[in-house]
Amino acid sequence: MCTNQTTKRSRGFTLAEIMVCLLLLTIAVMGLVSTQIYSLKATGGNKYRHLASVIAYRVMSEKEKALRTDFSVSAAHSRSDVPGEEGFQYEVLEEAPGTSIKKVTVKVYWTEGTELKSYSLWTYLYDY
Repeated sequence: MCTNQTTKRSRGFTLAEIMVCLLLLTIAVMGLVSTQIYSLKATGGNKYRHLASVIAYRVMSEKEKALRTDFSVSAAHSRSDVPGEEGFQYEVLEEAPGTSIKKVTVKVYWTEGTELKSYSLWTYLYDY
């Protein structure tokens, strides 16, 4: 009886295969790290923009309330610091295209790094 026995040869990974695998892993990890860094930067900027929008809506609400009480008063306010919010300034601009209508614009400013940023909110108010 003749048996045909095949020998199984255990083969490991070569150094070249390991190096290619490490290269691909490094590229993937670097991509993830750069995405995380971008995300952190964007989150910080969004925090300031969100706070500026909250300030603008608060100021706009105060101006609307004042104009609902007496439409003849001016809503305009020169650029000044926001009370209680360090690093933020605001101004209120007013245009009167007609006698019973006013366009009120609230602008909020802040500095991010060395760049001056702003957020604007406007509405038309009618005297009825």
